[in-house]
Amino acid sequence: MLKKFYIGGIVGSTSLSYVLYLSNDKTGLLILLGIFAPVFMSFLNIILIELIHGYFGNQVTNYFNIFQFLIKSVFMLLMSYLGVKTFNLNFKYYIPLLCVTWFSFHIVEGFFVQNLLQKEK
Repeated sequence: MLKKFYIGGIVGSTSLSYVLYLSNDKTGLLILLGIFAPVFMSFLNIILIELIHGYFGNQVTNYFNIFQFLIKSVFMLLMSYLGVKTFNLNFKYYIPLLCVTWFSFHIVEGFFVQNLLQKEK
């Protein structure tokens, strides 16, 4: 169920960014970098957490979860720099969109990991 939610978010944000890119390239890029990139990164983390939990169990999953927080923090800094400096997106729209999307899916990942760890008990 959760993976379908992620796939829907990925397909929806990609479609929306493409349509908006045709009319205004900055708006399409705003959606692509502000929504698609964090959702896709979160989806990859969900898949990786599931694999790690399947092969190594709860303890290694917890260690990876800590390491993942550092990875996602660097990802946020990189995406912020990329959007504002490289693509000259309006930071008043881009940074809040990026942060809200990242934080929302970070909470979803947290509940997913908590549920995954409790299943093995």
